[in-house]
Amino acid sequence: MKRLLTNKKILHALKQTYPYFIACFFSVLLFLFLLKIIPSSELAIPFYSFIMQQRCNSSKSHLHCYTEEVPNLMSQPFNLSMEDTFKVTRHIQQADQAFPYCHVLGHKIGAKELDRNPGNWRDLISRCPIGYCNNGCIHGILQERFKAESLTDAELDKIKPDLTQALCQPRLNWNPTVFEKSECYHALGHLSMYLTNGDINRSLSLCDEFVSLERHKPYALNCYDGSFMILYQPLEPEDHALSRGKTPRKDQVITYCSQFKDSKKDSCLTESWPLMVTDLYNPLFLESFCAQKNINDYNRCYSVLLSAITTIHFKFDASKIKNYCNQLAPQQNSKCLEAAALKFVVTSYKNIPTAVDLCNFSEKTTTDSSCYKTIGFYIFSSFKDGSEEYNFACNNLPPGLTHSCTT
Repeated sequence: MKRLLTNKKILHALKQTYPYFIACFFSVLLFLFLLKIIPSSELAIPFYSFIMQQRCNSSKSHLHCYTEEVPNLMSQPFNLSMEDTFKVTRHIQQADQAFPYCHVLGHKIGAKELDRNPGNWRDLISRCPIGYCNNGCIHGILQERFKAESLTDAELDKIKPDLTQALCQPRLNWNPTVFEKSECYHALGHLSMYLTNGDINRSLSLCDEFVSLERHKPYALNCYDGSFMILYQPLEPEDHALSRGKTPRKDQVITYCSQFKDSKKDSCLTESWPLMVTDLYNPLFLESFCAQKNINDYNRCYSVLLSAITTIHFKFDASKIKNYCNQLAPQQNSKCLEAAALKFVVTSYKNIPTAVDLCNFSEKTTTDSSCYKTIGFYIFSSFKDGSEEYNFACNNLPPGLTHSCTT
């Protein structure tokens, strides 16, 4: 009798839940159908984004979770293209405010695409999205291509023409903007540390050779930064292996960097920010650091250091950045906001409205101000005419900056 009652309860429960099982079953079928029929269409992007968000909802670190999980979309059963994987990343960022920064993810997506096309690394660089994930894609492709190779001088001489005359120069299907070139040379700075087994002096010399064809010499500084980043900010296990035992302590930085001259010295000092990151949370320390006699380029120092703490400390919270900069004197306050505004735009073109707001907050700001000139130069030197990024910028910049948008 008890068993009969129990069976009746089970049958009753099944009847009650039957419609939900049916609905779930057909939802799964529909979802699989859509993935099969339109795996690379815009309609499927939200589905992939939803999958990633569900996987990472319970994670303590959304940033780490997405960085590990999103590149898996490029493998079976999804097998997304590199371009669509970046679209999914953008969709996730729009839905999840806890995921504002994707540079390391960009590294991994670029590296994953190289794994699928190992002989096509030059062309892959031209497919990387500019102005997104802080241009991590280019870095990832180059580092993955050369990370296992430490070359002798003779071996380096054989590949130098490829790196100097071809990689960052215009070619069929790629006419790089100023900032695409900047990121390409920055990635070569990373690469030079791999090629020289972490020898910083040889790496910096390689940077000088890489930019030998360029009239715009600041490209060399982009390359130097990439080399010193490996020393101070290792990301991958290979980076840690290259920098182990070579990174100076915080109290040794000034002496260590004094062995270099001019822009190499500036790069050495500014890229050392991970050693003093907690000190930088005090705006007065940042000001004193950039104003020291050892720094030649005060403005660039602000840009590098604000870029770091905007990401790490403030996590792209504009209100906290305003409070931070407001503790400085008016001139430094404006410089602080300008550097933060640029970081927002470089990270993602979708941040342009926030960057404009930061410029507006700067004291006595006009559309001729340094803040607007800085973000305007980046935008119109980075985004190609008619692109989604270009059109978004034209629709979200003040009228004084949109003269480049009219034909």
